[in-house]
This record gives sequence, structure tokens and C-alpha cells, in this order.
Amino acid sequence: MHAFDSLPPRQKQVATLAVQGKPAKVIAFELGIKEHTVKSHLKLIYAKLGVKRKCELIKCVSDEIPPSSEGESNRDRILRLVVDGKATKQIAQELALSHNAAARHIGKLLKQYGVMTRTELAAKVCGLQVQAAE
Repeated sequence: MHAFDSLPPRQKQVATLAVQGKPAKVIAFELGIKEHTVKSHLKLIYAKLGVKRKCELIKCVSDEIPPSSEGESNRDRILRLVVDGKATKQIAQELALSHNAAARHIGKLLKQYGVMTRTELAAKVCGLQVQAAE
């Protein structure tokens, strides 16, 4: 059984909305609960799934991240590393790029996918619906 399946229904709702890029305040409004309650649910979800960041939560929920392969392009490798939650510095080191070059590539991907943040990019790559950034 997938760890996500073991979450109670309310926590599944909160996790699903969170990986869509919705902030706690919006999730609270949509579910009719307090923002503090949403944050409490997120802490419990992260603990139960063994994740520390939203990008890890996205990966856990989607389970559709393609495995790394030797023949993948730099673009695909950068996308995979962003989804894996790697920092720009780590991406640069792994791909033998300068920090600035890695940052430019990530910026181009954000623009190409029409998103504002790395979390939104990860969600979109995983095929999850993303709420437009305001």
C-alpha cells in the first residue's frame, strides 16, 4: 500500500490541495477549517510520509516521476532534479554547470511551463493540477 493511501480522508484532501500549489489560507477557506488546522495537518502529513518539503510531498503523491536514465537530456535531468527537491547549487554540481547557468536553465523551465515557483514546476511535471500564481 502506498503511504499516501494510509492518510485519513481529511489529510488526503489537505495534501492534494497543497501539491496543487495552494497556500494554507486558501486550503483552509476551501475546506471550511482554520488555517492553523491546515498547518497542523501538513505537519502530520509530512511526518507520516517521511517528507520535509513540498516538492517531496508532490513526488510522494504523484508517484509518476520518471527514473533517471543515461540518455536523458540536460533539460530532463534538471526537471528531475528540481522535482527531487535539489537546490540550484546541487543541480549545478551534478550537471557540471556554473550556479548561474543552472539558475538560467531553471528560469527558462519556469517560463516554459508557465509557472512562478519550483514547487509549481514540480507539480506540473508530475501531472498535477497547479493553481495559477497570483
